[in-house]
Amino acid sequence: MFRLFTKVGLILFIAMLLSVGVDALYRQANNLKYQWPQNIWIKPQIPNKYQIVKLGNSHLEDGLTFEHFKMRSFSLATVAQSYEYDLARLKMYSNQIDKGAIVIINVSPLSFSQGKPDKTGSLAYKYYDGSLSPFVIPNLQVGNYLETRIVPFVRAVYLWRITYAKKVQEIAMNSYAANFPKPQEKKAEPIIFPTDSPNIQDTPNPPNTTNTPGAIKPKIYKTADEELASAPYQSDERLQDSVIFMVDKWRDPSQFGSKYIDTNSKDLEALIKYCLNHKWRPILISIPISQRLIDGLGPDYMQAYVYGPLKTTNIHNVEFIDFSGYKQFRENAYLLSNSDHLSSQGAQILSHLLMERLVEKGYLTKEEDGYNDN
Repeated sequence: MFRLFTKVGLILFIAMLLSVGVDALYRQANNLKYQWPQNIWIKPQIPNKYQIVKLGNSHLEDGLTFEHFKMRSFSLATVAQSYEYDLARLKMYSNQIDKGAIVIINVSPLSFSQGKPDKTGSLAYKYYDGSLSPFVIPNLQVGNYLETRIVPFVRAVYLWRITYAKKVQEIAMNSYAANFPKPQEKKAEPIIFPTDSPNIQDTPNPPNTTNTPGAIKPKIYKTADEELASAPYQSDERLQDSVIFMVDKWRDPSQFGSKYIDTNSKDLEALIKYCLNHKWRPILISIPISQRLIDGLGPDYMQAYVYGPLKTTNIHNVEFIDFSGYKQFRENAYLLSNSDHLSSQGAQILSHLLMERLVEKGYLTKEEDGYNDN
């Protein structure tokens, strides 16, 4: 028996040496360096901990800025992030979040309707990229993680074959393109702009701050509501292409749908409970989307995928600040970058509104509001 184990161990050792050698050749041929796995452990303590944190998908990532919050802030929001990964990121940085910190949690039309990440394709999923510790990654496939992050050399032969196949394909395509007849170029016609088009700009004109006689001084908005009411208006016609794309995407039953509501509701409950157990103050907020998108999705969409599920979810009596009903956001394309994301100007105004609501409700003090500093 001992001899059998010795032989098996020797074979495995030789196979590992060969794999390491092949991996070294593969990396040398493709100018790649081996990188030790990142973020194996949860983040350590820091002296000045974060006082306000935001979680969520791209709606909150683009729609909320802490630029004028006089607080130590941190963003844990990323594209297409679900509640279970909100919780994973929160666990990852739990040692760096202050006691009593405010945790902003996004409630969007995708929050309850999005499906789980495809586990079969999770090797390429972004949460395996070293940003999270394996101890907090939901539904971790240990074998896959070890193979891709710890001992990647066992995949060297497979990766080399894939790389070689891509190079052969590129050479074939380049040869085909070189022999393909080029179309005759047409002379570009001059662009004529209509004289009656409205003078609308994507960004506001910089204020005139010179000391010349008659110079107009920039207006200082004392409240966020005044700032919102004074925002330049822009027609939302340019959002139509985005609306068509988003309606098709959000109506795709393989990615979004009512069948995912119960699971996402439970994930939100677990996320809120984790915050409360750590003496943090979770707050739910919604980000406005365009009226055109709401119309395209149908009159019952927001009720079915936002307000209905939220009502049946145990949110442990935490605050919900709903900004999605603001018509000034929904109907003014100046405040939107596309049909479901705020522009930088819209994000500034919404963040100002949030600050004022947090002060009104006693979560923050006026001293932490930096919007009207001179």
